[in-house]
Amino acid sequence: MQTDSNFTGQFLIAMPGLIGDPFQRSVCYLSQYDDQGALGLIINRPADMLLGDILLQTKMVAATDEIASTPVYIGGPVNPERCLVMHRPIGDWTATLQVTEQIGVTGSADVLEAIAAGEGPDQFFICLGYS
Repeated sequence: MQTDSNFTGQFLIAMPGLIGDPFQRSVCYLSQYDDQGALGLIINRPADMLLGDILLQTKMVAATDEIASTPVYIGGPVNPERCLVMHRPIGDWTATLQVTEQIGVTGSADVLEAIAAGEGPDQFFICLGYS
C-alpha cells in the first residue's frame, strides 16, 4: 500500500452513512498503517464475554475478580478467535507491535498470563479479532 501519510496511532471513525457493514458505527484504532498494510482494533464494540471467560478457555485463572470481570471487545472481523492486547507501557513481551513510544499491541500468551496473575501492564484493552 503506497501511503503519503502514516496514520499509525490514529483513530478512524465510521461515516454515519456506512450501514450494514462490520464497521458500522465503529471507532477503529490504527495500530499499524504502512507500506506492508494496515491493522486496526475496533474499540467501541463490546463482546458478550469477560476476560475470565477467555482465561478459562485457555486454562488460566484470574488472580482477582476485578481481572476476571474485565470487559472484552470485538476488535474486528479478521481472526475473531485471536486475542490481542493493546497495552501501556509496552513492556517486554514475546510478540509486541510497538504502535507509539508508550503503546503496544501483543498477541502472545505471555502478556495474557501476566495480566491474569495481576502482573501485567498498568493499562490494557483486550479484544478478539482485528481489522
